[in-house]
Amino acid sequence: MTIFSKRPILHEKAVQQALDAMRSGRTLRAHPLQICLIIQSKLTTPYALEGDAAVQVAIFDYLRDVITGRLSELRQPRELPQPDFSCTEDDLLADFSHNNRELEAWSLLYYRYVCVDSDFSMQQIALLTGRDPTAAAPSSTTERQPPDANSGFT
Repeated sequence: MTIFSKRPILHEKAVQQALDAMRSGRTLRAHPLQICLIIQSKLTTPYALEGDAAVQVAIFDYLRDVITGRLSELRQPRELPQPDFSCTEDDLLADFSHNNRELEAWSLLYYRYVCVDSDFSMQQIALLTGRDPTAAAPSSTTERQPPDANSGFT
């Protein structure tokens, strides 16, 4: 007999919704990420917060950790500075100077959603990096997504 476990399906839209809430400080209510085992494990640690606020903190911490961790992995072989939440324009420009789409994608996520105090808009990032923000939006969803840019979340 084969036993199948049903994994929750996590859609790109759900991740985007959580990132937008994280950036703007909005509350997440009954979000699909809250049923992920990694989020649940953060809620069962000793001295963990309880309630809706705890779930939101766990989701935001997880997203921050994934983005920062992957950016760190991609910066290391290029001898770029590790993410330290100083979020400087120089570091952003360094990420975009290697002509590596994956590094650029994770850098964009970092500067847009983790470095919220810097408040970089998409237009500012495009101007700084010399990239056209509309050029990264082909008609197909699969074309629009940079390689592996969402793999850490799903």
